[in-house]
Amino acid sequence: MFLSAQRPKVFVPLKVEAPPSTRSYRRTPAPPRKPPLQPSTLNFEIDDDEVEDMKDDPPLEQVLREYTERKGAFAPHSIDERWPYSFDNGDLVWVAYRKKEWFLGKVLMGREKTVDGEEFTYYLVEFRKSLRAWFAPLLGQIKPDTEYTRKLLRGADIIAEFT
Repeated sequence: MFLSAQRPKVFVPLKVEAPPSTRSYRRTPAPPRKPPLQPSTLNFEIDDDEVEDMKDDPPLEQVLREYTERKGAFAPHSIDERWPYSFDNGDLVWVAYRKKEWFLGKVLMGREKTVDGEEFTYYLVEFRKSLRAWFAPLLGQIKPDTEYTRKLLRGADIIAEFT
């Protein structure tokens, strides 16, 4: 008996044209380019006397450190003092819950609210594992988790010395 080789069946798809598009793909003209920046026309000249005076100045890092370490330069004097902090989602903060206990928490979100004509930014903070509450920096209820804030909390005997 003679067997013939069977050919596999091949399916050839028919060419189908897509319907014409209803969208317009016209390019919008590009905005005009700004001219390149020109070098400053200001001329700064330093006298030799000024250079001599600068030699006696302490390094910039030391000046900045001393300035920021002074009380009141960029931070409140006491833990209860109101201060215009701003926070991002996920920032670690200290919050005054019911105005008597301070807890470490994490900012979930911020929202602006107007109360008696004054605009406040409130932050939703999660603390003590599952508690959530709103706090406002301008009401003295929320502070950033910094060494300075911990120093203020330790000074007020609110947190232990080892934190």
